[in-house]
Amino acid sequence: MVKDNTECPGPKLNKELTCAAFKRRKNNEIALVLGLYLGLTLLFVYTIPQSVLSAVPFLRRLVDNLGGVVSGVERFGQWSAFPEVAQLTYSLQIVLIPVLVVWGVVSLKIKLKEVASKKNLLRALMALLFFGSVGFALVFVAYPASPDLGGMFGRISDSAYASRFWFSVHSSWLTFAASICFIFFYIATRDLIVGSMRRLF
Repeated sequence: MVKDNTECPGPKLNKELTCAAFKRRKNNEIALVLGLYLGLTLLFVYTIPQSVLSAVPFLRRLVDNLGGVVSGVERFGQWSAFPEVAQLTYSLQIVLIPVLVVWGVVSLKIKLKEVASKKNLLRALMALLFFGSVGFALVFVAYPASPDLGGMFGRISDSAYASRFWFSVHSSWLTFAASICFIFFYIATRDLIVGSMRRLF
């Protein structure tokens, strides 16, 4: 569904090569951002005080307010072995999701193929629903799960509750994955839905 970037530099004979280099650069940028995101999360989790929210009432209020919207923040407070650290870190990761979305839209320059028929427009709407639903579920529903829940998310959540390292790993890749879903949700809305409806109707 992702098409070649039409603004790849270089002469026409070198277009395939330069576009491939552009795609590799995008992939490297994604890996770099994810690595920095995980590294900063690990540094933050292992350096902030255990009772950081008790010591700073302002942060406590912010985390409590976010916990009223994102239930995962409250679940970390209930079941984590390091509740205040986990709540503050996960809250910051949630707040950073819009920043990651803006980075993805502006920096990666992803464009989707045009929709040429109403049948393909329906498929585009289904893709839009998929990306939006997955992103929403990762942030608001699936993670962290109850300690009694089995399956993949149950095991992921159990390790996140018990270990700062696995908390950092799981929270980083899940919020990053949610950001990618929201990036594609926005791009699908912009390129597939809005543009196609103008043409088809």
